[in-house]
Amino acid sequence: MRMPHDLKSYVQKHPDNQMAWYLLGKDYERSGQTAKANYCFERSGGVYEAFEHSKAPAQVWIEYQHKLMQLEQQRKKQQFKRRSAAIMLWLLLLGIVPSAMAPDAMNIDVVTEPADESSPEQGLESIDYTDEQGAAHESEAVEAGPEPPVFTGIPLINDEITDEAAGRMMNQLRHTDATIITLGLEQENEFLLWGTSPAKPLMYQFRSNGEGEVTSQSLLPEWCKCTPDDLKGLSASAIEWGQKEEQAIALRSAITAYKQLNGVYPERIEQLMKPFPNNHIGGVNSPMRELYPEMLGYIQSLAGDYRDSESDPTIGERSSEDGPLLPSFEDTYGGEPYMKEALSIIVNKETHRLTLLSGSIVLRNYEVGLGGNKTPEGDFVISDKVVNPNGRSDGEFGTRGMQLSDTDYAIHGTNDPGSIGLDESLGCIRMHQEDVEELFALVPPGTQVTIKDSANTPTQIIAPEQAGDRFQPELVPGQTNPDKIYHWLN
Repeated sequence: MRMPHDLKSYVQKHPDNQMAWYLLGKDYERSGQTAKANYCFERSGGVYEAFEHSKAPAQVWIEYQHKLMQLEQQRKKQQFKRRSAAIMLWLLLLGIVPSAMAPDAMNIDVVTEPADESSPEQGLESIDYTDEQGAAHESEAVEAGPEPPVFTGIPLINDEITDEAAGRMMNQLRHTDATIITLGLEQENEFLLWGTSPAKPLMYQFRSNGEGEVTSQSLLPEWCKCTPDDLKGLSASAIEWGQKEEQAIALRSAITAYKQLNGVYPERIEQLMKPFPNNHIGGVNSPMRELYPEMLGYIQSLAGDYRDSESDPTIGERSSEDGPLLPSFEDTYGGEPYMKEALSIIVNKETHRLTLLSGSIVLRNYEVGLGGNKTPEGDFVISDKVVNPNGRSDGEFGTRGMQLSDTDYAIHGTNDPGSIGLDESLGCIRMHQEDVEELFALVPPGTQVTIKDSANTPTQIIAPEQAGDRFQPELVPGQTNPDKIYHWLN
């Protein structure tokens, strides 16, 4: 559901949208226009009861109906006066009435026709309400405050926020003092799609005063009461947020896999950067090095193991009420990474897609080449991870290879990119070079890989369209296997 600043026009077009009526009612309530607010609450049906835990005030609704009747009577009186004035003017022109009775002397106000009451919200627009001091109120735009932006993702269906997602966000914020910028993530079935660019679409700003009042403002350019520079600054911050999330999930996956394999945590990032076969992370950059101690302490705190860590031991003792769980994630709603589960892979043979997931979030969805019935189905893990598995960068397996559970099958590059999307391999999973190099940098050994004949995973390709938007940390050296030339079933 879109929630434009002008909700009045929205409910005219979507009179059955109960969430929109509820939000419009809250706008009127904040501006002191009680009757209008309660009319909207009546139209919102069960949404009002769900949020307010009470029924909409029916008495005010009756009063409002009475007000509409008064409006109709007033409209008829105005029509009568206008017709009378026309008759008087016609008689004056005929010389039947004296000039003292001309329309100017009668102080007749010529008014436009009231809005058609067949549209209830147009009827609302025709009524002026004031508070006890006689001051009129208008619904004001929510302006961004001086505090740094705090981001989170929100599901979209056909580029629009759903009623459920908007209601859930507002309900979460009711008793917190927070301002949140929501970034749109398209929803397909049970999955949220990370998108093809680090620049997630800015959707809405939600602001809560901690006392149950939540306001919203659209950040869509056509609706936002903000300057292009404001949106440009928010977009730049959102890109940095998305890049940090990708760095964090790569670290989280590598730390988790290392612990599962070795039984202990890697206290330093260098322990993940060993030569093959102990290359637990494919690439590292400076932001990842800086983020590592916090991510390590965070993962240990979730497992109750933080007291054995050299990282900040207080992380596991904090709660979101004390401020951000991780200082580096003070720009994320909840103070912790948005992606919370280690990466896993699903290969859909029917659609020729390799889906990289963190829980229900689809980080990437690559097109791949397969071998039809020759490609095995089942559950595997990435075992060997090697650079140049053929011993050279232009071999049939390309520049990267990830073997599946010590079998003769692997996820690898190819020197035949035209085979991507087809069933031409002997069972392996072929990828474009830029795709396999990015996947290699993101996933550690031990990553779960499930191959299915068909799956409910997305079909659209989800990978950065620009080379500069790829996840491209500096390649960790020593990731070739000098003792072996691989002969997978390509």
